[in-house]
Amino acid sequence: MFHRNDDVVALVPLVQNLGLAVDKAVPCGLIVNELCTNALKHAFPRGAGGRKWELQVELKPEREKVSLVVADNGVGLPNGLDPSQAETLGLQIVGRLVKQLHGTFVLESGVGTRWVIEFAPI
Repeated sequence: MFHRNDDVVALVPLVQNLGLAVDKAVPCGLIVNELCTNALKHAFPRGAGGRKWELQVELKPEREKVSLVVADNGVGLPNGLDPSQAETLGLQIVGRLVKQLHGTFVLESGVGTRWVIEFAPI
């Protein structure tokens, strides 16, 4: 649980036991850190009347790839935001880390935000 004044954000980890090489694990950790920090700063407005906020981090193997998902049930992103063209340093870093993983990412926004990053485990 994270506390922001009177608001509480529950962390929901859905991480399977998965061995990753250091060159994959470090970028994953940095991506999770950046996306969770952004969510805590921007996704959950203060004083939302007792709403249950959640921040979910999921890491799981899928066939021949690994899926890393960072999702929240916050206010979502601004319409028309293209993360591949982002001007903010944090999203530029995420994009470069995904490239370092030789992976892809999809951003889903609406009620909350969901980042899905997929990459080969080797």
